[in-house]
Amino acid sequence: MMACFECGNEMRKKVARMAGEYAGEEFTVKTEAMVCPECGYKTLHASQLDAYYKQVADAYRKKHGRLTSDQIRAARMSMAMSQHAFAKHLGVGEASVKRWELGKVQDGAMDQLIRLKTDYLYADQNRMDVLQTQGGPEDEFSGWRRFSLKNTEQAILFFLWKLEQERKATRYRGPLVVNKLLWYGDAEHVKRFGASITGIRYARINLGPVPDDYAALYRLLHNRRIIEYTSREQLKATAHPTRGILAPEEQASLERTWARWKDRLNRIVDASHQEKAWRQTPPAELISFELVR
Repeated sequence: MMACFECGNEMRKKVARMAGEYAGEEFTVKTEAMVCPECGYKTLHASQLDAYYKQVADAYRKKHGRLTSDQIRAARMSMAMSQHAFAKHLGVGEASVKRWELGKVQDGAMDQLIRLKTDYLYADQNRMDVLQTQGGPEDEFSGWRRFSLKNTEQAILFFLWKLEQERKATRYRGPLVVNKLLWYGDAEHVKRFGASITGIRYARINLGPVPDDYAALYRLLHNRRIIEYTSREQLKATAHPTRGILAPEEQASLERTWARWKDRLNRIVDASHQEKAWRQTPPAELISFELVR
């Protein structure tokens, strides 16, 4: 029994709205409290404080776009990890994981780390963000240039519009053929100028050279409204190439590539299997442009 501090009547457990503060910010949360049915006075019993503090902290998290304590616990449980294993996975102390799940708010950098290590889609988007802003290393696998999203967009749009204009070639607008045209375009430029056009890193699969994780690349371009998939799983350009983005010699390399393959697109996959770069690269490995030049 707990007596009301205002009128002395017996207080009862009830869900009530209680004000609280976290990091200098005020929040109102619904939580179990002790409420006087006579005068309406509200307070918290010692046994209710932990849940209340957790709710206030989670209100702060939600306002600032951070994972709540329950979401952190759910992420850990989805990976079938104990708090000790989860802490090791994140590279933090076990005490930190315990505090987060009890209500201690993680800082912004740690919130991003938790998402990167537990959320596939978040990690995938982060990888694409890094690729766009930093471009990746300039090495033999990228054709000695950083990945350029603008150049990649222009190269894909160039080939898609060419495929669209050639009526007999429209059936080849799927990723299979576009991937090969991209590869040959970059290889052509490496041979002539010592660097690729796009900076794409290509992998060796059974169907020939393809941009590494090309599905993520096309999804990115779809989200940017550059391309879209048709009902037949073909690619369709939803934008036009822009003059001046590609250097004249880069544009010329694409033109030469198209002239080479436009009348024999049905052979481009088999032809890519005869390329030295494809034959000398182990399955699923990145293809070195050293094998091209």
